[in-house]
Amino acid sequence: MAELKVTITDDRGGTTSVSTPTKQSTSKTPTQASKEASPQTPEAKESQVAQKSLAIASMVGSRAFNYTTSNIGKWSGNSRNQNTVNNVMSVVSIGAMAYVNVFLAAATVGVNIGTTALNNAFEQKWDRIKSNRRLEKAGYNDSKELVGRRH
Repeated sequence: MAELKVTITDDRGGTTSVSTPTKQSTSKTPTQASKEASPQTPEAKESQVAQKSLAIASMVGSRAFNYTTSNIGKWSGNSRNQNTVNNVMSVVSIGAMAYVNVFLAAATVGVNIGTTALNNAFEQKWDRIKSNRRLEKAGYNDSKELVGRRH
């Protein structure tokens, strides 16, 4: 075992020497270090169990809430109800985001508006194509004029 020796000299010429044995440090894994650092009292163990239980309950509650809000339209048979729930959830989440970080909320709103505009443009394009195909089947040309009449 190594020894640490300290010598102190004051202005009057006196010296004092102190020797203490040093303890060699062993490297510990993070798990070992946290076990040694954490208190091992029954209260601390109960607190850890309570924290784990709360985390599990929070996860189960979150999944149940998401399942319920995602299936309102299916259960009620009304897609407008589902759209209303989705819009309310979107506004609430953006409000919570704005409370935490206004710039993040603004960026999210911008992305939502952009993606909604792209989706609407895509749907309108395909609706127009389908409408033109139906008109062609009915006997209309590109100018919406009736081409061949059946007698």
